[in-house]
Amino acid sequence: VAEGTAKEDELNTAFYVTGQYKELRDKNVIAKEGGVIGLGSTKTLKANFNKDVFTKVDIRQTNRINTYAKEAKLLTTHPKASYDLVMESGSQVIVIKDAKSFWSASKYLVIEQKKK
Repeated sequence: VAEGTAKEDELNTAFYVTGQYKELRDKNVIAKEGGVIGLGSTKTLKANFNKDVFTKVDIRQTNRINTYAKEAKLLTTHPKASYDLVMESGSQVIVIKDAKSFWSASKYLVIEQKKK
């Protein structure tokens, strides 16, 4: 493998995880921060989160990520204009319209599946 290719692959590698809040919390991925008695708190990626539960993707080849939920929320920062959430066969799918922009803020995507 050429050195340039390995570096390119690394630059084009991203990771995602899906789950309900409790699962993500129990897997040491997210935590609630701020707020008082659970009000106004935000769910954020933990500083020392568990990278082992993430699925690795090549951002050059991944333009769709199934959330496996009727309703999902992105907990990590991704520019709204870079993707759409669409319903397909009863579950929301993230359609990435601009991969470079979508992954610009974070190479880690955390998808919270909302309970219905």
